[in-house]
Amino acid sequence: MTDPLPRLLKSYEFLKQALAQYGGRMAEHEVARLREQRDQVFHRILTFDASDPRVTGAQLHFMIENLPRLAGDPEALRTVQKAAGRHLDRLLRSRSAETPKLMARPNASGGRSRNRFDPEKFRTFDHLNDRVGIIDRGLRFLYTNAANARFHRQSAGAFVGSPYWQMTGRTFFDRVSAPKIEAGFAGKRSSCLCRNANWRDLVQLASFEPLRDEGGEIFAVMIMSKDVTHLPIPETDIVSA
Repeated sequence: MTDPLPRLLKSYEFLKQALAQYGGRMAEHEVARLREQRDQVFHRILTFDASDPRVTGAQLHFMIENLPRLAGDPEALRTVQKAAGRHLDRLLRSRSAETPKLMARPNASGGRSRNRFDPEKFRTFDHLNDRVGIIDRGLRFLYTNAANARFHRQSAGAFVGSPYWQMTGRTFFDRVSAPKIEAGFAGKRSSCLCRNANWRDLVQLASFEPLRDEGGEIFAVMIMSKDVTHLPIPETDIVSA
C-alpha cells in the first residue's frame, strides 16, 4: 500500500535532519545508506499521484522548497521541473470545474470576445514564500502572489496589467527575462540562476513554466523565483544584468 503524502513528507524531513545532525559522526557507508533512502523518498514524493488539489499544492510547495539543494545537479533539476509541470497541469485541471481558465468566449454576434482570466485558481501560491508571477502574451502581469507583491512593496492588484519589465528593469528584462518568456510561449520549460543589479546581491533561481488552457493553447508563462543567495553557487553559473 502506498504511503500517503504527509507520511512521505515527514520521512523526508526526518532523513534530511538526520544527515544534517549526525552525518559528520557516522561511518561513510551509513551516510550513503541514509542519502539513498532520502533520495528514494524524494522520488516517491515527486511521483505521488493524487486527485486532491490540496495534495498537489503540497507537492509543488515541497519541490520549490527543495530546489536550492539541487542547484548543482542539472539532471535532478530537470526531473523536478518535469514533475512540477505535471502536477501544475493537474492542479489547474482540477480547478477548471470551479473557476474557468483563460477562455475565448462567443460574443452576441457569434465572434470571439477578449480572453478572460480568473486569478482565483492561483491563490494556492499566496501561501508560498517564493515569488510567483503570471505573464500574458503582451508581457503584462495577469497575477502575482503575495510574496512578490511584498518584495516590490506594492499590492497584488497593482501588478495586474503592468508591463513585466517595469518590475525587473529594462536591462535585466532584455538579457534574462525576455528570452526565457519567449521560450515559454514556445512551449519550453526553463530555469536559470540570476542576479538583478537593481536588487543588490540577491541571487535567484528563476523557473519559467508555460501554462495551457483546456484546448492546449499556451496562454501565459508562470515565473517562480526563489532566493538562493545563501548558497555557495559559483559566480560563473549566475547570469547578471
